[in-house]
Amino acid sequence: MKPRLMEKVGSFPLLFIHGTQGSGKSSMCTEVFWPLFGVPGADAYSVTETEFALVKLLSATRSVPVVADEYKPYDMPLHRLQLLHRYMRRLYRGETEERGRSDLSVVSYRLHAPLCVAGETRPTEAALLERLLTVNPEKATLKRRDCRAAFRKLKSVNLALFAPRYIQFCLGRDFAKDFQVARTVADVLLEGREVPPRVVDNLAAMLLGIHLFEEFAQECGYSLPVDLGAREAVDAVLADILEAEAGVKNALDTFLEMLGVMAVQGHLRHRVHYVFEGDRLYLHLESAYDAFRAHCKRIDYEGEVVDTRALRRLLQENLREGGYVVALNERVCFDGRMNRRRAVVLDLSRTHLASVGDFPCSTEGVRDWRARSGGYDSATEEANG
Repeated sequence: MKPRLMEKVGSFPLLFIHGTQGSGKSSMCTEVFWPLFGVPGADAYSVTETEFALVKLLSATRSVPVVADEYKPYDMPLHRLQLLHRYMRRLYRGETEERGRSDLSVVSYRLHAPLCVAGETRPTEAALLERLLTVNPEKATLKRRDCRAAFRKLKSVNLALFAPRYIQFCLGRDFAKDFQVARTVADVLLEGREVPPRVVDNLAAMLLGIHLFEEFAQECGYSLPVDLGAREAVDAVLADILEAEAGVKNALDTFLEMLGVMAVQGHLRHRVHYVFEGDRLYLHLESAYDAFRAHCKRIDYEGEVVDTRALRRLLQENLREGGYVVALNERVCFDGRMNRRRAVVLDLSRTHLASVGDFPCSTEGVRDWRARSGGYDSATEEANG
Protein backbone atom coordinates (compact mmCIF):
# COMPACT_ATOMS: atom_id res chain seq x y z
CA MET A 1 0.00 0.00 0.00
CA LYS A 2 2.97 2.37 0.38
CA PRO A 3 3.27 3.19 -3.36
CA ARG A 4 -0.44 4.07 -3.54
CA LEU A 5 -0.27 6.16 -0.37
CA MET A 6 2.79 8.01 -1.70
CA GLU A 7 0.86 8.82 -4.88
CA LYS A 8 -2.17 10.00 -2.88
CA VAL A 9 -0.52 11.96 -0.05
CA GLY A 10 3.09 12.36 -1.19
CA SER A 11 4.58 10.92 1.99
CA PHE A 12 4.77 7.80 4.16
CA PRO A 13 5.56 7.81 7.91
CA LEU A 14 8.49 6.05 9.54
CA LEU A 15 7.78 3.63 12.39
CA PHE A 16 9.87 4.22 15.52
CA ILE A 17 9.77 1.73 18.41
CA HIS A 18 11.46 3.02 21.54
CA GLY A 19 11.59 1.76 25.09
CA THR A 20 13.90 0.68 27.89
CA GLN A 21 16.21 -2.31 27.62
CA GLY A 22 14.21 -5.55 27.80
CA SER A 23 10.89 -4.05 26.72
CA GLY A 24 10.61 -6.34 23.69
CA LYS A 25 11.52 -3.96 20.87
CA SER A 26 13.88 -6.25 18.93
CA SER A 27 11.74 -9.36 19.48
CA MET A 28 8.63 -7.55 18.27
CA CYS A 29 10.41 -6.42 15.09
CA THR A 30 12.32 -9.56 14.10
CA GLU A 31 10.03 -12.32 15.45
CA VAL A 32 6.56 -10.85 14.78
CA PHE A 33 6.58 -7.73 12.62
CA TRP A 34 9.08 -8.84 9.98
CA PRO A 35 7.76 -12.42 9.56
CA LEU A 36 4.29 -11.00 8.87
CA PHE A 37 5.84 -9.45 5.74
CA GLY A 38 7.36 -12.78 4.69
CA VAL A 39 10.86 -12.32 6.18
CA PRO A 40 11.39 -15.24 8.62
CA GLY A 41 14.39 -15.62 10.91
CA ALA A 42 16.34 -12.47 9.94
CA ASP A 43 18.47 -10.20 12.10
CA ALA A 44 17.77 -6.48 12.07
CA TYR A 45 20.15 -4.12 10.33
CA SER A 46 22.27 -1.67 12.32
CA VAL A 47 21.51 2.05 12.43
CA THR A 48 25.26 2.66 12.10
CA GLU A 49 25.54 1.27 8.57
CA THR A 50 27.80 3.18 6.19
CA GLU A 51 26.24 5.85 3.99
CA PHE A 52 26.33 3.71 0.85
CA ALA A 53 24.88 0.70 2.71
CA LEU A 54 22.01 2.90 3.92
CA VAL A 55 21.34 4.14 0.40
CA LYS A 56 21.24 0.56 -0.92
CA LEU A 57 18.96 -0.61 1.90
CA LEU A 58 16.51 2.27 1.62
CA SER A 59 16.22 1.95 -2.16
CA ALA A 60 15.97 -1.86 -2.33
CA THR A 61 12.24 -2.24 -1.69
CA ARG A 62 8.91 -0.39 -1.78
CA SER A 63 6.86 -2.86 0.26
CA VAL A 64 8.87 -5.00 2.72
CA PRO A 65 10.00 -2.85 5.68
CA VAL A 66 13.65 -2.34 6.51
CA VAL A 67 14.23 -2.85 10.25
CA ALA A 68 17.17 -0.99 11.84
CA ASP A 69 17.96 -1.69 15.49
CA GLU A 70 20.02 -0.26 18.37
CA TYR A 71 19.28 3.44 17.93
CA LYS A 72 21.36 5.00 20.73
CA PRO A 73 22.30 8.64 20.03
CA TYR A 74 24.63 8.82 23.05
CA ASP A 75 26.57 5.79 21.75
CA MET A 76 26.80 6.86 18.08
CA PRO A 77 29.42 9.08 16.43
CA LEU A 78 27.83 12.45 15.66
CA HIS A 79 28.37 12.16 11.90
CA ARG A 80 26.66 8.74 11.87
CA LEU A 81 23.68 10.11 13.80
CA GLN A 82 23.34 13.12 11.50
CA LEU A 83 23.63 10.85 8.46
CA LEU A 84 20.84 8.59 9.71
CA HIS A 85 18.57 11.54 10.51
CA ARG A 86 19.17 13.08 7.11
CA TYR A 87 18.15 9.90 5.28
CA MET A 88 15.13 9.45 7.55
CA ARG A 89 13.92 12.92 6.59
CA ARG A 90 14.49 12.27 2.89
CA LEU A 91 12.82 8.88 3.04
CA TYR A 92 9.54 10.41 4.20
CA ARG A 93 8.81 11.81 0.74
CA GLY A 94 10.76 9.27 -1.28
CA GLU A 95 13.54 11.52 -2.53
CA THR A 96 16.24 10.45 -4.99
CA GLU A 97 19.92 10.06 -4.11
CA GLU A 98 22.45 10.66 -6.90
CA ARG A 99 25.80 8.85 -6.90
CA GLY A 100 28.64 9.54 -9.31
CA ARG A 101 30.76 6.86 -10.96
CA SER A 102 34.41 6.92 -11.97
CA ASP A 103 33.38 7.21 -15.65
CA LEU A 104 31.53 10.48 -14.77
CA SER A 105 28.09 8.88 -15.18
CA VAL A 106 25.45 9.19 -12.44
CA VAL A 107 23.41 6.45 -10.76
CA SER A 108 20.06 7.36 -9.17
CA TYR A 109 18.70 5.59 -6.08
CA ARG A 110 15.06 6.20 -5.14
CA LEU A 111 14.70 6.21 -1.33
CA HIS A 112 11.30 4.57 -0.89
CA ALA A 113 11.63 1.64 1.53
CA PRO A 114 9.25 1.49 4.53
CA LEU A 115 11.53 1.95 7.56
CA CYS A 116 11.18 0.74 11.14
CA VAL A 117 13.77 1.89 13.69
CA ALA A 118 14.10 0.50 17.23
CA GLY A 119 16.04 1.96 20.13
CA GLU A 120 16.02 3.02 23.76
CA THR A 121 15.06 6.59 22.92
CA ARG A 122 13.60 8.49 19.99
CA PRO A 123 14.81 11.57 18.08
CA THR A 124 13.95 15.00 19.44
CA GLU A 125 14.44 16.97 16.21
CA ALA A 126 11.14 18.63 15.26
CA ALA A 127 11.58 17.93 11.53
CA LEU A 128 11.90 14.21 12.31
CA LEU A 129 9.15 13.96 14.91
CA GLU A 130 6.54 15.10 12.39
CA ARG A 131 7.58 12.21 10.15
CA LEU A 132 7.25 9.45 12.76
CA LEU A 133 4.68 7.05 14.12
CA THR A 134 5.98 6.02 17.54
CA VAL A 135 5.43 2.94 19.68
CA ASN A 136 6.60 2.83 23.30
CA PRO A 137 6.44 -0.72 24.76
CA GLU A 138 6.97 -1.06 28.51
CA LYS A 139 8.49 -3.81 30.62
CA ALA A 140 5.54 -3.74 32.99
CA THR A 141 3.16 -4.64 30.16
CA LEU A 142 5.32 -7.56 29.02
CA LYS A 143 5.27 -9.04 32.52
CA ARG A 144 1.55 -9.67 32.25
CA ARG A 145 0.82 -13.37 31.79
CA ASP A 146 -1.62 -12.84 28.91
CA CYS A 147 1.00 -10.85 26.92
CA ARG A 148 3.64 -13.56 27.35
CA ALA A 149 1.13 -16.23 26.34
CA ALA A 150 0.10 -14.28 23.23
CA PHE A 151 3.74 -13.83 22.20
CA ARG A 152 4.48 -17.54 22.61
CA LYS A 153 1.42 -18.40 20.53
CA LEU A 154 2.53 -16.05 17.75
CA LYS A 155 6.01 -17.56 17.69
CA SER A 156 4.60 -21.10 17.51
CA VAL A 157 3.11 -20.55 14.04
CA ASN A 158 4.73 -19.72 10.72
CA LEU A 159 3.84 -16.04 10.47
CA ALA A 160 5.49 -15.73 7.06
CA LEU A 161 2.52 -17.63 5.55
CA PHE A 162 0.38 -14.57 6.35
CA ALA A 163 2.11 -12.33 3.81
CA PRO A 164 1.12 -13.83 0.41
CA ARG A 165 -2.61 -13.89 1.09
CA TYR A 166 -2.63 -10.45 2.73
CA ILE A 167 -0.65 -8.88 -0.14
CA GLN A 168 -3.06 -10.43 -2.65
CA PHE A 169 -5.98 -9.06 -0.65
CA CYS A 170 -4.51 -5.52 -0.56
CA LEU A 171 -3.83 -5.46 -4.30
CA GLY A 172 -7.49 -6.17 -4.97
CA ARG A 173 -8.84 -3.34 -2.83
CA ASP A 174 -10.28 0.00 -3.91
CA PHE A 175 -7.54 2.16 -2.40
CA ALA A 176 -9.38 5.49 -2.77
CA LYS A 177 -12.39 4.13 -0.88
CA ASP A 178 -10.31 2.57 1.89
CA PHE A 179 -8.25 5.71 2.34
CA GLN A 180 -11.39 7.84 2.56
CA VAL A 181 -12.59 5.61 5.42
CA ALA A 182 -9.26 6.14 7.21
CA ARG A 183 -9.44 9.91 6.68
CA THR A 184 -12.99 10.04 8.04
CA VAL A 185 -12.00 8.09 11.16
CA ALA A 186 -8.97 10.37 11.63
CA ASP A 187 -11.20 13.47 11.40
CA VAL A 188 -13.50 12.03 14.07
CA LEU A 189 -10.68 11.04 16.45
CA LEU A 190 -8.87 14.37 16.02
CA GLU A 191 -11.93 16.62 16.25
CA GLY A 192 -11.22 19.68 18.37
CA ARG A 193 -7.46 19.03 18.53
CA GLU A 194 -4.74 21.16 16.96
CA VAL A 195 -2.50 18.72 15.09
CA PRO A 196 0.14 19.51 12.41
CA PRO A 197 -0.86 18.40 8.87
CA ARG A 198 2.02 15.91 8.59
CA VAL A 199 0.99 14.20 11.82
CA VAL A 200 -2.60 13.98 10.55
CA ASP A 201 -1.35 12.26 7.38
CA ASN A 202 0.74 9.85 9.46
CA LEU A 203 -2.22 8.92 11.65
CA ALA A 204 -4.40 8.42 8.56
CA ALA A 205 -1.79 5.93 7.26
CA MET A 206 -1.91 4.07 10.59
CA LEU A 207 -5.72 3.99 10.60
CA LEU A 208 -5.67 2.74 7.01
CA GLY A 209 -3.63 -0.24 8.17
CA ILE A 210 -6.10 -0.98 10.98
CA HIS A 211 -9.03 -0.74 8.58
CA LEU A 212 -7.40 -3.11 6.06
CA PHE A 213 -6.62 -5.61 8.81
CA GLU A 214 -10.26 -5.57 9.92
CA GLU A 215 -11.45 -6.08 6.35
CA PHE A 216 -8.95 -8.89 5.77
CA ALA A 217 -10.07 -10.70 8.92
CA GLN A 218 -13.69 -10.40 7.83
CA GLU A 219 -12.87 -11.81 4.38
CA CYS A 220 -11.09 -14.76 6.03
CA GLY A 221 -14.13 -15.45 8.21
CA TYR A 222 -12.63 -14.31 11.51
CA SER A 223 -14.47 -12.25 14.07
CA LEU A 224 -12.34 -9.49 15.62
CA PRO A 225 -13.21 -7.42 18.70
CA VAL A 226 -15.39 -4.42 17.89
CA ASP A 227 -12.77 -2.00 19.27
CA LEU A 228 -9.13 -2.66 18.31
CA GLY A 229 -7.96 0.39 20.26
CA ALA A 230 -7.66 2.89 17.41
CA ARG A 231 -8.49 5.86 19.65
CA GLU A 232 -5.97 4.74 22.26
CA ALA A 233 -3.31 4.32 19.56
CA VAL A 234 -3.95 7.81 18.20
CA ASP A 235 -3.82 9.31 21.70
CA ALA A 236 -0.56 7.48 22.46
CA VAL A 237 1.13 8.76 19.28
CA LEU A 238 -0.02 12.34 19.90
CA ALA A 239 1.08 12.23 23.54
CA ASP A 240 4.56 11.12 22.48
CA ILE A 241 4.99 13.35 19.42
CA LEU A 242 3.27 16.62 20.41
CA GLU A 243 5.35 18.19 23.17
CA ALA A 244 4.15 21.80 22.80
CA GLU A 245 0.74 23.49 22.82
CA ALA A 246 0.65 24.02 19.04
CA GLY A 247 2.25 20.75 17.95
CA VAL A 248 5.76 19.36 17.81
CA LYS A 249 8.25 21.24 19.98
CA ASN A 250 10.33 23.59 17.82
CA ALA A 251 13.59 25.49 18.39
CA LEU A 252 11.76 28.37 20.14
CA ASP A 253 10.13 25.99 22.61
CA THR A 254 13.50 24.39 23.35
CA PHE A 255 15.04 27.86 23.78
CA LEU A 256 12.41 28.88 26.36
CA GLU A 257 12.64 25.55 28.18
CA MET A 258 16.42 25.84 28.48
CA LEU A 259 16.26 29.49 29.61
CA GLY A 260 14.41 28.32 32.72
CA VAL A 261 17.21 25.84 33.48
CA MET A 262 19.84 28.52 32.91
CA ALA A 263 18.05 30.93 35.27
CA VAL A 264 17.95 28.33 38.05
CA GLN A 265 21.67 27.63 37.55
CA GLY A 266 22.54 31.33 37.55
CA HIS A 267 23.64 31.54 33.92
CA LEU A 268 20.67 33.78 33.05
CA ARG A 269 20.45 36.80 35.34
CA HIS A 270 17.53 38.89 36.53
CA ARG A 271 17.74 42.61 35.53
CA VAL A 272 20.46 41.69 33.01
CA HIS A 273 18.74 39.24 30.67
CA TYR A 274 15.13 39.39 31.90
CA VAL A 275 12.60 40.98 34.23
CA PHE A 276 9.09 39.96 35.22
CA GLU A 277 5.62 41.33 35.82
CA GLY A 278 3.11 38.74 36.92
CA ASP A 279 3.29 35.84 34.48
CA ARG A 280 4.95 37.94 31.78
CA LEU A 281 8.64 37.42 31.08
CA TYR A 282 10.38 40.43 29.50
CA LEU A 283 13.43 39.01 27.73
CA HIS A 284 16.32 40.88 26.14
CA LEU A 285 16.67 38.50 23.23
CA GLU A 286 20.21 39.23 22.03
CA SER A 287 21.97 38.89 25.40
CA ALA A 288 19.79 35.92 26.39
CA TYR A 289 20.60 34.21 23.09
CA ASP A 290 24.35 34.71 23.64
CA ALA A 291 24.03 33.14 27.10
CA PHE A 292 22.00 30.31 25.57
CA ARG A 293 24.71 29.58 22.96
CA ALA A 294 27.38 29.57 25.66
CA HIS A 295 25.26 27.20 27.76
CA CYS A 296 24.78 24.81 24.81
CA LYS A 297 28.55 24.73 24.30
CA ARG A 298 29.15 24.22 28.01
CA ILE A 299 26.85 21.19 28.29
CA ASP A 300 27.79 19.82 24.83
CA TYR A 301 24.18 20.14 23.65
CA GLU A 302 23.61 18.17 20.42
CA GLY A 303 20.08 19.34 19.59
CA GLU A 304 19.02 21.95 17.06
CA VAL A 305 20.33 25.50 17.68
CA VAL A 306 19.01 28.10 15.23
CA ASP A 307 20.43 31.58 14.65
CA THR A 308 18.77 34.78 15.86
CA ARG A 309 17.14 35.43 12.49
CA ALA A 310 15.38 32.07 12.54
CA LEU A 311 14.51 32.55 16.20
CA ARG A 312 12.83 35.89 15.45
CA ARG A 313 10.80 34.25 12.68
CA LEU A 314 9.61 31.64 15.17
CA LEU A 315 8.71 34.41 17.64
CA GLN A 316 6.70 36.25 14.98
CA GLU A 317 4.93 33.04 13.98
CA ASN A 318 4.07 32.25 17.60
CA LEU A 319 2.70 35.80 18.06
CA ARG A 320 0.50 35.52 14.94
CA GLU A 321 -0.85 32.16 16.11
CA GLY A 322 -1.82 33.55 19.51
CA GLY A 323 0.78 31.56 21.42
CA TYR A 324 2.82 32.55 24.46
CA VAL A 325 4.60 35.41 22.63
CA VAL A 326 2.57 38.58 23.23
CA ALA A 327 4.95 41.35 22.03
CA LEU A 328 8.22 41.60 20.12
CA ASN A 329 9.64 45.09 20.73
CA GLU A 330 8.55 46.49 24.07
CA ARG A 331 10.74 49.12 25.75
CA VAL A 332 11.55 47.99 29.28
CA CYS A 333 13.65 49.31 32.18
CA PHE A 334 15.83 46.36 33.14
CA ASP A 335 17.70 48.06 35.99
CA GLY A 336 16.65 51.65 36.45
CA ARG A 337 15.41 54.27 34.00
CA MET A 338 18.82 54.64 32.36
CA ASN A 339 18.88 50.97 31.35
CA ARG A 340 15.96 50.76 28.93
CA ARG A 341 16.10 48.10 26.22
CA ARG A 342 13.77 46.45 23.77
CA ALA A 343 12.36 43.16 25.03
CA VAL A 344 10.38 40.21 23.78
CA VAL A 345 7.36 39.59 26.02
CA LEU A 346 6.36 35.99 26.82
CA ASP A 347 3.24 35.08 28.78
CA LEU A 348 4.24 31.96 30.75
CA SER A 349 0.63 31.32 31.79
CA ARG A 350 0.02 30.20 28.18
CA THR A 351 2.66 27.45 28.16
CA HIS A 352 3.88 24.54 30.26
CA LEU A 353 7.44 24.78 28.90
CA ALA A 354 8.53 27.13 31.71
CA SER A 355 6.99 28.81 34.73
CA VAL A 356 7.57 31.94 36.77
CA GLY A 357 9.16 29.80 39.47
CA ASP A 358 11.95 28.82 37.07
CA PHE A 359 13.22 32.42 36.96
CA PRO A 360 14.51 33.78 40.31
CA CYS A 361 13.61 37.47 40.44
CA SER A 362 11.47 40.25 41.80
CA THR A 363 8.96 42.33 39.83
CA GLU A 364 10.18 45.77 40.92
CA GLY A 365 11.93 46.60 37.63
CA VAL A 366 8.88 46.42 35.37
CA ARG A 367 6.55 47.92 37.96
CA ASP A 368 8.88 50.90 38.36
CA TRP A 369 9.08 51.29 34.56
CA ARG A 370 5.28 51.12 34.14
CA ALA A 371 4.71 53.65 36.91
CA ARG A 372 7.16 56.18 35.46
CA SER A 373 6.77 55.73 31.69
CA GLY A 374 3.25 54.36 31.24
CA GLY A 375 4.57 51.16 29.73
CA TYR A 376 5.11 52.12 26.08
CA ASP A 377 6.86 54.73 24.01
CA SER A 378 5.94 55.88 20.48
CA ALA A 379 8.49 53.60 18.84
CA THR A 380 7.02 50.59 20.63
CA GLU A 381 3.49 51.47 19.61
CA GLU A 382 4.55 51.73 15.96
CA ALA A 383 6.49 48.45 16.11
CA ASN A 384 3.58 46.54 17.64
CA GLY A 385 0.92 48.17 15.49
